[in-house]
Amino acid sequence: MKIILNKALPVIAVLLLAIPLVLTGCTSKDPVAADVLKNTTAAMSKISSYKADIDMKMDMTIIDGSDTQKATVEMTGTASADMLKKNSQMNMDVDLDIPGSNTQKATEEAYVVDGWDFMKTNMPGAADTWNKMKIPATLNQDQIAQLTALMKTAVDSSLQGTETVNGTDCYVIKVNADMAALWKWLSSQQGSSLTNGIDFSKLDLSKIIKDFGLKYWVAKKGYQIVKAEAEINMNIDASDLGVNSGASGSMTMLMNMDMTFSDYNKAVNIVLPAEAKNAKEITTP
Repeated sequence: MKIILNKALPVIAVLLLAIPLVLTGCTSKDPVAADVLKNTTAAMSKISSYKADIDMKMDMTIIDGSDTQKATVEMTGTASADMLKKNSQMNMDVDLDIPGSNTQKATEEAYVVDGWDFMKTNMPGAADTWNKMKIPATLNQDQIAQLTALMKTAVDSSLQGTETVNGTDCYVIKVNADMAALWKWLSSQQGSSLTNGIDFSKLDLSKIIKDFGLKYWVAKKGYQIVKAEAEINMNIDASDLGVNSGASGSMTMLMNMDMTFSDYNKAVNIVLPAEAKNAKEITTP
């Protein structure tokens, strides 16, 4: 179970990385939606900072031979980003319902500062230490631009109506993503810390992603993203991830994530905690 979870996490993390990027590259056959997307792309390109509230739930079923176990992870937290300095921070509260143990609570802190990713997890019985990882040069604006360009031809969207979110009148946009385009981008990231040694070019996407639904709420005034929802249904087998031949097992997972955005272009103060400056450097294969 531990092996497949550790190998699955990079897949999940990179999918989450792509979610905020997808809308800005969308096209649509619906003329009204196309106009909203055009204006949203222009508005989001001018963003210099933002804050976000995040809610996520993952329901997992892990099968290893005759042993079947279920686990649930719920995460709530906040994030902020300074796009000009390329710095960000995230603080999350985590509830883990793991087979064979009581519900565990943990907190996670993460900072991206000066090209480094600093991370700390506080969990009963675990070491309370900071780690850091150099952000690979391959993950830069050129790669993000490449992903957006792929999505321009690979994604269609439709206008679902209008709703009010936190007092803001919004268009509701549903996105239908062609995940093959995303996987093409993942293959270009080989060797980065995101992939954790997984060769994405050899993965069969149809076996892993069963459903990937995205929905965005875009402000009628200003065309900034107010809210995003993602639902991902995955089926991950140890053999699909290139795990050692002695390993086995599979995992099905339904993940739901809500993100609400605020304070666009307002000053954010992202300061790395003093104790994180002595973080232990970690590397990936």
